[in-house]
Amino acid sequence: MKLAEKIKQLRNQKGFSQDDLAQQSGLSLRTIQRIEQDETIPRGHTLKQIASALAVEVDTFTLNADKEEDGNANVFNLLALSFIIFPLLGLLLPLLIFIVKKDRTAYEDETAKRVVNFQGTWSLLVFLLYSCATVFKLLHMGYFPYLLYCIGLLYIGNLIFILINIVRTTQFKTVFYQPAIAFFKL
Repeated sequence: MKLAEKIKQLRNQKGFSQDDLAQQSGLSLRTIQRIEQDETIPRGHTLKQIASALAVEVDTFTLNADKEEDGNANVFNLLALSFIIFPLLGLLLPLLIFIVKKDRTAYEDETAKRVVNFQGTWSLLVFLLYSCATVFKLLHMGYFPYLLYCIGLLYIGNLIFILINIVRTTQFKTVFYQPAIAFFKL
């Protein structure tokens, strides 16, 4: 069950209208409406206020409360493995699913952003190294083999990061992809 649905269900169980919940929580009616329509995800203070008004623990709303729904977060990690076939696929496939799939949980959303940020950074590095290797080869400079070793290390590093994060995702831990340029803000 999504967070918005859970809040709405608890509100209805308590017999509150949206206006009642807004007054009890000290939030605006429009904020409650946006949350229940899944237009925004409540965090921090807002989540505490809603939990307090509904007389439930904040843990009721945490990301790991409905673990069975967050199984799709691993899809982004698995799609990133496509870099083995073609370097840009590791970026494009997770990005495509991120853009197309709108009904993501907050955990899936964060995982997808971290994967896309890391794969974008990795693709940029690989492109730069391939470009340098090509230029060095054309100019008959002696660094060509070293650049190929660096590219190989980047591939191995990417594979290791993805495999570690597949395990972390199955344990519902936050994925760790570093270094990464923040193309998408977390």
